[in-house]
Amino acid sequence: MRESFCIAGLLLVLIVGPIGCTITDGATVLLGPQRAAIDVGEVRLYRAAPPKYEEIALLTAKAGHDFKNDQSLMDSAIQRLKEDAAKLGANGVLLQDVRSRSRGIAATGAGESYNEVTGIAIFVP
Repeated sequence: MRESFCIAGLLLVLIVGPIGCTITDGATVLLGPQRAAIDVGEVRLYRAAPPKYEEIALLTAKAGHDFKNDQSLMDSAIQRLKEDAAKLGANGVLLQDVRSRSRGIAATGAGESYNEVTGIAIFVP
């Protein structure tokens, strides 16, 4: 009976994926006047500055998890950046820096990964 529960639990993890949630964190430093909040779907990412824009805030977002891959963590960090920008009324984020870090624990084989992105929340007319 006990073996059945162990096998069922293992199969569930293999089918659904590792259990847990991604931990995200963010920080905001206002650089200019805040605007009315907008829908996060309206926030666009920029790798290069558009011709005309207003700076609203400097944003930092981190995402970490023991079992998720770097791309999944990066997607979570970018989503957090866009959500924070939308709350400030910014319709764009000018990406500044992207960092990824993974470290394993040799004795257990477990690992920890996190990604951090920074950007400037901007309003593009």
